[in-house]
Amino acid sequence: MSPTVKEKIQRLLEDSLQFNANDVLVNIGAELKKVLSAGLDPNQGFSLSVVKKIIDQAKQTERESGINPLCRTTGLIHWEYKQQHISTPILLAPCLAKVNKLEQTVTFDTDETLLINPFLVKRLKLDWDILLPEQWESEEALFTFLAEKQIGAIEQEVGFIGNFHHHRFEIVKELEELLQATLTSDLAQIFGDECQTQHEHLELTRQQLFPSDPDQNTVFEIFQE
Repeated sequence: MSPTVKEKIQRLLEDSLQFNANDVLVNIGAELKKVLSAGLDPNQGFSLSVVKKIIDQAKQTERESGINPLCRTTGLIHWEYKQQHISTPILLAPCLAKVNKLEQTVTFDTDETLLINPFLVKRLKLDWDILLPEQWESEEALFTFLAEKQIGAIEQEVGFIGNFHHHRFEIVKELEELLQATLTSDLAQIFGDECQTQHEHLELTRQQLFPSDPDQNTVFEIFQE
Protein backbone atom coordinates (compact mmCIF):
# COMPACT_ATOMS: atom_id res chain seq x y z
CA MET A 1 0.00 0.00 0.00
CA SER A 2 1.46 3.36 -1.00
CA PRO A 3 1.81 6.14 1.61
CA THR A 4 -0.77 8.19 -0.31
CA VAL A 5 -3.44 5.49 -0.08
CA LYS A 6 -2.65 4.84 3.58
CA GLU A 7 -2.99 8.55 4.36
CA LYS A 8 -6.37 8.69 2.58
CA ILE A 9 -7.68 5.72 4.54
CA GLN A 10 -6.33 7.24 7.77
CA ARG A 11 -8.15 10.53 7.05
CA LEU A 12 -11.37 8.66 6.30
CA LEU A 13 -10.99 6.80 9.58
CA GLU A 14 -10.39 10.01 11.53
CA ASP A 15 -13.40 11.67 9.89
CA SER A 16 -15.58 8.68 10.74
CA LEU A 17 -14.58 8.96 14.40
CA GLN A 18 -15.60 12.60 14.76
CA PHE A 19 -18.53 12.92 17.15
CA ASN A 20 -20.83 15.93 17.13
CA ALA A 21 -21.60 17.35 20.59
CA ASN A 22 -25.33 16.91 19.86
CA ASP A 23 -24.91 13.29 18.82
CA VAL A 24 -27.11 11.06 20.99
CA LEU A 25 -24.19 8.62 21.18
CA VAL A 26 -22.22 11.33 23.01
CA ASN A 27 -24.89 12.86 25.21
CA ILE A 28 -28.36 11.43 25.19
CA GLY A 29 -29.53 14.34 27.35
CA ALA A 30 -28.78 16.86 24.59
CA GLU A 31 -31.46 15.45 22.29
CA LEU A 32 -34.09 13.89 24.56
CA LYS A 33 -36.82 14.85 22.11
CA LYS A 34 -35.19 12.55 19.56
CA VAL A 35 -35.24 9.46 21.78
CA LEU A 36 -37.81 7.54 23.77
CA SER A 37 -37.34 6.57 27.40
CA ALA A 38 -38.05 2.86 27.07
CA GLY A 39 -36.95 1.09 30.24
CA LEU A 40 -35.49 -2.38 29.87
CA ASP A 41 -38.58 -4.49 29.09
CA PRO A 42 -38.17 -5.69 25.47
CA ASN A 43 -41.90 -6.49 25.23
CA GLN A 44 -43.08 -3.06 26.30
CA GLY A 45 -45.56 -1.43 23.93
CA PHE A 46 -45.90 2.25 23.12
CA SER A 47 -48.60 4.45 21.66
CA LEU A 48 -47.98 5.07 17.95
CA SER A 49 -48.51 8.81 18.45
CA VAL A 50 -45.62 8.88 20.96
CA VAL A 51 -43.04 7.19 18.71
CA LYS A 52 -44.33 8.17 15.27
CA LYS A 53 -41.64 10.81 14.64
CA ILE A 54 -38.83 8.42 15.56
CA ILE A 55 -40.25 5.70 13.34
CA ASP A 56 -40.81 8.08 10.42
CA GLN A 57 -37.18 9.22 10.64
CA ALA A 58 -36.01 5.59 10.73
CA LYS A 59 -38.08 4.77 7.62
CA GLN A 60 -36.67 7.78 5.78
CA THR A 61 -33.11 6.73 6.57
CA GLU A 62 -33.88 3.18 5.47
CA ARG A 63 -35.32 4.43 2.17
CA GLU A 64 -32.27 6.58 1.51
CA SER A 65 -29.55 4.18 2.62
CA GLY A 66 -31.16 0.77 2.94
CA ILE A 67 -30.15 0.62 6.61
CA ASN A 68 -32.35 0.67 9.71
CA PRO A 69 -30.86 3.11 12.28
CA LEU A 70 -33.08 2.15 15.25
CA CYS A 71 -31.41 0.99 18.46
CA ARG A 72 -32.34 0.28 22.05
CA THR A 73 -29.76 1.36 24.64
CA THR A 74 -28.94 -0.12 28.02
CA GLY A 75 -27.13 1.74 30.77
CA LEU A 76 -25.66 5.24 31.03
CA ILE A 77 -22.39 6.69 32.20
CA HIS A 78 -22.61 10.20 33.66
CA TRP A 79 -19.30 12.01 33.31
CA GLU A 80 -17.55 15.22 32.27
CA TYR A 81 -16.62 15.96 28.66
CA LYS A 82 -15.23 19.26 27.38
CA GLN A 83 -16.20 20.97 30.65
CA GLN A 84 -19.77 19.75 30.33
CA HIS A 85 -21.74 17.11 32.22
CA ILE A 86 -23.02 14.50 29.78
CA SER A 87 -24.88 11.18 29.90
CA THR A 88 -23.54 8.64 27.43
CA PRO A 89 -25.30 5.35 26.52
CA ILE A 90 -23.17 2.28 27.23
CA LEU A 91 -24.71 -0.55 25.19
CA LEU A 92 -26.63 -0.51 21.91
CA ALA A 93 -28.82 -3.19 20.37
CA PRO A 94 -30.33 -2.82 16.87
CA CYS A 95 -34.11 -3.11 16.86
CA LEU A 96 -37.09 -3.13 14.48
CA ALA A 97 -40.40 -1.36 14.99
CA LYS A 98 -43.57 -3.44 14.68
CA VAL A 99 -46.67 -1.29 14.24
CA ASN A 100 -50.15 -2.54 15.12
CA LYS A 101 -52.30 -0.22 13.02
CA LEU A 102 -55.53 -1.57 14.50
CA GLU A 103 -54.54 -0.81 18.08
CA GLN A 104 -52.27 2.11 17.14
CA THR A 105 -49.42 0.69 19.20
CA VAL A 106 -45.77 -0.10 18.55
CA THR A 107 -43.46 -2.78 19.93
CA PHE A 108 -39.76 -3.22 19.17
CA ASP A 109 -38.00 -6.46 18.27
CA THR A 110 -34.52 -6.11 19.75
CA ASP A 111 -31.46 -7.89 18.40
CA GLU A 112 -29.64 -10.05 20.93
CA THR A 113 -26.31 -8.67 19.70
CA LEU A 114 -25.09 -5.91 22.01
CA LEU A 115 -22.60 -3.28 20.82
CA ILE A 116 -20.52 -1.05 23.05
CA ASN A 117 -21.05 2.61 22.22
CA PRO A 118 -18.14 3.50 19.88
CA PHE A 119 -17.85 6.98 21.38
CA LEU A 120 -17.34 5.39 24.80
CA VAL A 121 -14.70 3.04 23.38
CA LYS A 122 -12.84 5.87 21.65
CA ARG A 123 -12.84 8.22 24.61
CA LEU A 124 -11.68 5.61 27.11
CA LYS A 125 -8.78 4.70 24.83
CA LEU A 126 -7.68 8.27 24.03
CA ASP A 127 -8.26 9.98 27.39
CA TRP A 128 -7.46 7.20 29.85
CA ASP A 129 -5.66 4.54 27.83
CA ILE A 130 -8.37 2.07 28.84
CA LEU A 131 -9.15 -0.76 26.44
CA LEU A 132 -12.57 -2.30 26.92
CA PRO A 133 -12.68 -6.11 26.77
CA GLU A 134 -13.90 -7.44 23.45
CA GLN A 135 -16.03 -9.99 25.27
CA TRP A 136 -17.69 -9.89 28.65
CA GLU A 137 -19.62 -12.45 30.63
CA SER A 138 -22.66 -10.24 31.17
CA GLU A 139 -23.89 -6.67 31.09
CA GLU A 140 -23.32 -6.60 34.84
CA ALA A 141 -19.66 -7.54 34.33
CA LEU A 142 -19.17 -4.68 31.86
CA PHE A 143 -20.86 -2.16 34.15
CA THR A 144 -18.71 -3.34 37.05
CA PHE A 145 -15.56 -2.99 34.94
CA LEU A 146 -16.49 0.63 34.10
CA ALA A 147 -17.44 1.46 37.70
CA GLU A 148 -14.08 0.20 38.97
CA LYS A 149 -12.28 2.66 36.66
CA GLN A 150 -13.95 5.54 38.57
CA ILE A 151 -14.36 7.71 35.48
CA GLY A 152 -18.04 8.43 35.98
CA ALA A 153 -21.27 7.33 37.62
CA ILE A 154 -22.81 4.21 36.12
CA GLU A 155 -26.59 3.92 35.86
CA GLN A 156 -27.65 0.43 34.84
CA GLU A 157 -31.46 0.28 34.95
CA VAL A 158 -32.17 2.77 32.20
CA GLY A 159 -32.85 2.41 28.48
CA PHE A 160 -33.82 4.46 25.44
CA ILE A 161 -34.95 3.85 21.87
CA GLY A 162 -33.93 6.11 19.02
CA ASN A 163 -32.11 6.50 15.74
CA PHE A 164 -28.52 6.02 16.82
CA HIS A 165 -27.20 5.16 13.33
CA HIS A 166 -24.99 2.44 14.78
CA HIS A 167 -24.21 1.06 11.29
CA ARG A 168 -21.88 3.96 10.50
CA PHE A 169 -19.32 2.47 12.85
CA GLU A 170 -19.07 -0.70 10.79
CA ILE A 171 -17.24 1.60 8.38
CA VAL A 172 -14.73 2.38 11.12
CA LYS A 173 -14.01 -1.31 11.64
CA GLU A 174 -13.58 -1.90 7.91
CA LEU A 175 -11.22 1.09 7.55
CA GLU A 176 -9.13 -0.14 10.47
CA GLU A 177 -8.87 -3.53 8.77
CA LEU A 178 -7.89 -1.87 5.48
CA LEU A 179 -5.03 -0.03 7.19
CA GLN A 180 -3.59 -3.37 8.29
CA ALA A 181 -4.25 -5.19 5.03
CA THR A 182 -2.34 -5.48 1.79
CA LEU A 183 -4.60 -3.96 -0.83
CA THR A 184 -5.09 -5.45 -4.27
CA SER A 185 -4.19 -3.15 -7.16
CA ASP A 186 -7.88 -2.75 -8.07
CA LEU A 187 -8.82 -1.67 -4.54
CA ALA A 188 -5.80 0.63 -4.32
CA GLN A 189 -6.89 2.33 -7.55
CA ILE A 190 -10.29 3.06 -5.97
CA PHE A 191 -8.38 5.15 -3.40
CA GLY A 192 -6.50 6.92 -6.19
CA ASP A 193 -3.31 4.90 -6.18
CA GLU A 194 -1.50 4.75 -9.51
CA CYS A 195 -0.75 1.16 -10.26
CA GLN A 196 1.37 0.12 -13.19
CA THR A 197 -0.57 -2.12 -15.55
CA GLN A 198 1.29 -5.20 -16.65
CA HIS A 199 0.82 -6.25 -20.26
CA GLU A 200 1.29 -9.87 -21.17
CA HIS A 201 2.78 -10.61 -24.60
CA LEU A 202 0.91 -13.37 -26.40
CA GLU A 203 2.58 -15.10 -29.30
CA LEU A 204 0.18 -15.79 -32.19
CA THR A 205 1.07 -17.84 -35.25
CA ARG A 206 -0.83 -18.41 -38.47
CA GLN A 207 -1.33 -22.07 -37.48
CA GLN A 208 -3.62 -20.90 -34.64
CA LEU A 209 -6.07 -19.24 -37.03
CA PHE A 210 -9.18 -20.79 -38.51
CA PRO A 211 -8.52 -21.29 -42.26
CA SER A 212 -12.19 -20.80 -43.04
CA ASP A 213 -12.28 -17.32 -41.46
CA PRO A 214 -10.73 -14.77 -43.86
CA ASP A 215 -11.26 -11.95 -41.35
CA GLN A 216 -8.80 -13.56 -38.95
CA ASN A 217 -6.17 -13.62 -41.68
CA THR A 218 -6.77 -9.94 -42.39
CA VAL A 219 -6.35 -8.96 -38.72
CA PHE A 220 -3.28 -11.14 -38.44
CA GLU A 221 -1.65 -9.44 -41.41
CA ILE A 222 -2.35 -5.98 -39.91
CA PHE A 223 -0.70 -6.83 -36.60
CA GLN A 224 2.27 -8.39 -38.34
CA GLU A 225 3.08 -5.09 -40.07
